[in-house]
Amino acid sequence: TGILSICALKLGAREAIGYDIDEWSADNARHNAVINQVDNRFMALLGDAQLRALLVPDPQFILISSGGKRAAALVRQIREAGFNGILCGPDTMDDDEFIHALAGVEPGEMIYTAFFSEENSSREFKEFRKDFRAKFFHNPGACETQSYDALIFLSVGLDKAENLLDFDRNWRTIRNHYGAAAAYTMLKKGQVDRTVYLKSLGVDRMGEKIRPYPRLSRQIQYSKLQDYKLMK
Repeated sequence: TGILSICALKLGAREAIGYDIDEWSADNARHNAVINQVDNRFMALLGDAQLRALLVPDPQFILISSGGKRAAALVRQIREAGFNGILCGPDTMDDDEFIHALAGVEPGEMIYTAFFSEENSSREFKEFRKDFRAKFFHNPGACETQSYDALIFLSVGLDKAENLLDFDRNWRTIRNHYGAAAAYTMLKKGQVDRTVYLKSLGVDRMGEKIRPYPRLSRQIQYSKLQDYKLMK
């Protein structure tokens, strides 16, 4: 959270608060804030007991950088502490463990990134899902779809390649390739521009306990995430 806070400040955020459960991480964040000359706009908090202090400045949003049960516990604690604003998170939240651990919690407004979406409407994903179900009797997930796409790219790179230069040259020919998980374009220096899914959480209130579930809010190419105006 310290590194993410410092990056946010360097990119124009007015102020930022880092929250961690590890003492060394909090101290290191303060040290790095001084080095990057943003320490006058940065605060590092340590431990669950200081969670309420995080909410005193009424932040615009809170970024939770963990995943799984730990992220779910933080969502619960932050909401119980009275924060009703936006919670953001990384693709580690796009996991059944996180969703199941949120059972009974009112998640409020949340947005997180993901590299796979079952709501993907592309022809390529629908065909892959149909073939996958016919063979394995269940729907594919992030691992299966991205692994399939990776094998396709590997075959493109290896096509008539006699050395690594040939492989790299073949690899760079991939442009706007629609795979099972995303649309891909290979960039210079081995970088990949691909579809990223922005997900929010809906809530099922039909049972005895409310159950959050992921839903697709928007899909966007990774390169577009650098457009601050778009994200704002």
